[in-house]
Amino acid sequence: MALTKTNTDALCPPTKGHNALIIYLQKLKYHYYLWTGLYMLETHERIAFHFVVGPVMLAFCIYCGVFCGGVLDGWKDAVAANSQSI
Repeated sequence: MALTKTNTDALCPPTKGHNALIIYLQKLKYHYYLWTGLYMLETHERIAFHFVVGPVMLAFCIYCGVFCGGVLDGWKDAVAANSQSI
């Protein structure tokens, strides 16, 4: 029994006939779908997944940026206070 439709058929990136950057980006997307298991979802399910997970990941990235900025500012203040006391 042969499969007539697989979800990976539309995801396989072309290897010829396009700009090298386009091929690289398509391969990157292909690997993302394979690593996260999104290739098993239908198109509307993938869109719903990105609508839910996208804002959460954006908020997490913003939180990490603000947290790292606060750590660096605190570290700079501590170094400045330590150098003044010496």
